[in-house]
Amino acid sequence: MSSTTSLSHFARLALCSLAVLSICLDAVHVSAQESEVGPVGRFITLESPLGDQTLGLVRRTALELQSIAEQEDRKAYLILD
Repeated sequence: MSSTTSLSHFARLALCSLAVLSICLDAVHVSAQESEVGPVGRFITLESPLGDQTLGLVRRTALELQSIAEQEDRKAYLILD
């Protein structure tokens, strides 16, 4: 085996190793980003008098937030003003 063939084989092996390492580091980076997701929230301004439409909006929004929080294992906040 010549030194050129050996060097070429080593270069291919090094490039493959770098590619695998790059893919592994990207996966770790994505996992870290996913774990940094904060809470989900909604802000609703209420006007007086409160009617059925307003109460329905608050109820639907609360249920939506609850569903998202449970699916994504996050905290949920509903702020009524």
